[in-house]
Amino acid sequence: MNSPNPTILTFEDGIIGLPAVTQFVLTEVSPDAPEDALFQLLRSLDGELSMVVTQPWILFPEYAPDVPDSELERIGATSEDDVTIFNPVTLNADEGCVYVNLLGPFIVNLKTFQARQVVLAESEYPVRARVDLTES
Repeated sequence: MNSPNPTILTFEDGIIGLPAVTQFVLTEVSPDAPEDALFQLLRSLDGELSMVVTQPWILFPEYAPDVPDSELERIGATSEDDVTIFNPVTLNADEGCVYVNLLGPFIVNLKTFQARQVVLAESEYPVRARVDLTES
């Protein structure tokens, strides 16, 4: 989804806690980061907000969120095959780890680039799944 002319992702309802921020692009964390980097930035078009995100299966291969059909419909998707998922990440340099929000992923319709954050209320996924980045 990264390109010289990034695709605009439209979150019609904003994201949790920021309902007025509705348009974002997905970019590399740094200009020299590889295209398949573990982390990316979800950056608002106004430049005021950016957050680190990841595709969850890299760190959690067994992650299998059951996104309700009603949520898929809200972004114009007819099946889970029409979407990709990114999860918000919180960095903790002091502890040498990151936390991935598996409970509240961002879903993106790959055809229309409509997006929304969903809360998987019926799941047992944590809002803070720890990933240790230090080597043992």
